Amino acid sequence: MMTKNFSRSEFECECGCGEDRISSDLIECLQLARDSFGKGITVNSGCRCPDRNKKVGGSPTSSHLLKTRNVNGTGWKGGIQETCVAADLKATNSKDRFQLISVLLESGIRRIGIGKDFLHVDIDPGKDTDVAWLYS
Repeated sequence: MMTKNFSRSEFECECGCGEDRISSDLIECLQLARDSFGKGITVNSGCRCPDRNKKVGGSPTSSHLLKTRNVNGTGWKGGIQETCVAADLKATNSKDRFQLISVLLESGIRRIGIGKDFLHVDIDPGKDTDVAWLYS
């Protein structure tokens, strides 16, 4: 277990390649959100290898792909290198979705994508913060 409620296997790439290098900062935020939410949070997707990301139609700059810190430590650059900084969380009804968004914001998540039955969350410092978007 990485925290009292999240195990590394929940964030492992779904293709079976074993990629599971998820950001500990993201996990910390998710655990804070889980503590406030008061019930389980299901991870639909965490880390992705490039093949899996392509198969699911993910962006080439997806935060589900591994990222590495710049040498000077002032941000991230894309590539298959250090840690994944994103997760998709199950959110199938409007009440849970609203409550989950509220606790995610309180926990420090500043990037949220809203889908019909999931929320994308990431802490990718190479991308704009304080944003929310819709998936069609």
